[in-house]
Amino acid sequence: MKSGQSLWLAADLALALLGPYFCAVKSLPVAQAAPATAAVAAPLDSRSLFQLSAVWHDQNGQTTTLAALAGSPVVLTFIYTNCKAVCPLTVTRMQQLEAALPRATGQRVRFVLVSLDPGHDTPARLKQFAQAHHLDPQHWLLLSGDDDAVRDLTAVLDVHYRPLAGDQFAHDPTVYILDAAGIPQTQVVDLDTKRASLVALLKRLVSVKH
Repeated sequence: MKSGQSLWLAADLALALLGPYFCAVKSLPVAQAAPATAAVAAPLDSRSLFQLSAVWHDQNGQTTTLAALAGSPVVLTFIYTNCKAVCPLTVTRMQQLEAALPRATGQRVRFVLVSLDPGHDTPARLKQFAQAHHLDPQHWLLLSGDDDAVRDLTAVLDVHYRPLAGDQFAHDPTVYILDAAGIPQTQVVDLDTKRASLVALLKRLVSVKH
C-alpha cells in the first residue's frame, strides 16, 4: 500500500472513532451568563468625612452621623452657642452665602454647624440658637457630640480651638465646603470676598451626578 493511501486510511479511521465525540462537543449548550447581582456600594474615599462613625445629636434631639449628609454638598463650620462675636458673624455670612445661591442650588445644599462645646450645647440650646438666628430647619443642621467626636472631626480638618475663661473658646472661624461624598473641596475664612467663587463651586457640586 502506498504511503499516501495509508495516511488517508488512518485519517478515516480516526474520524470514524472520534467523530461522535466532536459532534457531542458541538452540541453542548452555550453557558448562560450568571444572573446579575445587586450593586455593591462603592467604598468611601479615604478623604471623606463620612468615614467618621461618631454619633451626633441634632437640634431636634435626633441621633445622626455625618454619613447621613451623603448626597448633598455641605457648608460646615464650628460654633458654640455661648459665643458672642465670631460665631454669630460667621453664621450671618453663611446665611448671606445661602441667599446668594440660585434657588435650585440652595435646595440641595446643607449648612451644618458643629458645636465645640458639647457639655453645654444640648439639643435644646442648639434649637434655641437656630431659632434666634432664623435658620431654616430644612437646610440647616446643628450638631453636638461627645468630646471624642469633636476632637476627631476637628483633627481631620486641622481645626484649632481651646477653652477660655467664662465659657468661651478660641477657635478657627474657617468654613469648609464638602462635596456630596463628604470630601472637603475648599476652606475659607472670609466668606464675603469669596462668595461669588463659592456660589460657582456649590452650583458645580450640585450638578455632579452620584
